[in-house]
Amino acid sequence: MFFVAPFCVVIYYSFIAGALDHSFVGLKNYINVWNNGAFQIAVKNTAVFSGLSVPLAVVLALVLVGAVALGVQCVRRRQLEQAQLRQFFTAFYGMERELRCRSPDLGELLEQASRQTGGAVGQFFRGCQAALCQLDAHAFDTVWAEQLTKTSFQLNPNAREAIRTVGTVLGRYDTDTQCRALRYAGERLEEMWKTGEMTLRKRNQLSMTLSVAGGLLVLVLAC
Repeated sequence: MFFVAPFCVVIYYSFIAGALDHSFVGLKNYINVWNNGAFQIAVKNTAVFSGLSVPLAVVLALVLVGAVALGVQCVRRRQLEQAQLRQFFTAFYGMERELRCRSPDLGELLEQASRQTGGAVGQFFRGCQAALCQLDAHAFDTVWAEQLTKTSFQLNPNAREAIRTVGTVLGRYDTDTQCRALRYAGERLEEMWKTGEMTLRKRNQLSMTLSVAGGLLVLVLAC
């Protein structure tokens, strides 16, 4: 009611001569406004502004939304990679401790690593453990490399190489050599993980900034 009544009053006044003269003039007021030079300039400027600014703002908003979506997808992949790196170096440190404390056989070592990890990393250790029965036909380093290739990881080539080198040592050398290899690989993976955490924080900040900018732009367009 607060909006309808004023609107109706304005419509009524547009068809009369003025506030004091209420004689009906039809469309004369509209014709006078249309023929006014200032009104024509205002219409032209508004049309040019709308024709340029609105499509440009829409395109920019879509670009920002696309950038945010790609950023989120990239961050999720990086988070998965970080989780897998953390599981691997934690597992390697645990395997090193077990070897130094009680020197378990390779099958038991892999079983313990599979219990401590999950997802693709746990699947990798379970696959290596299950493939121990094929050692008559394949060396363990071959089995380890095959499982590393077969399992779906989000790991960079340097991380894969660090993990692969562990397979060339496990079960083949003395305990000290195996422990050193596990420690070295674990430290390399942990360093990659720390670097990745710093990069991930920066990407999160960038994604948040783009999200806020896109939201503000959409809000401006909506208004």
